[in-house]
Amino acid sequence: TIDGEDGPVSGVADVNQAGTPTEGIPVTGTFTISGNGRGVGSLMFGTSSSTMGMYVTDPQTILLIENDPAVPNKFGPALKQF
Repeated sequence: TIDGEDGPVSGVADVNQAGTPTEGIPVTGTFTISGNGRGVGSLMFGTSSSTMGMYVTDPQTILLIENDPAVPNKFGPALKQF
């Protein structure tokens, strides 16, 4: 979960990699978000590591984009789950 405070991340994600959807990938890591809504996270999606830029767009949505040009593109919204 990302609770709006800097710190650990844990949960699951559904991903689409090269047209192949996969559900329930474990996600762990840490993140920081500044007062302007921009931040960075070091995340593990299963066994794949990512350094992601994070942009809070509203209380329910964070946009993510991969920062490492050597890693295949990862980007999209992370939506709050209830």
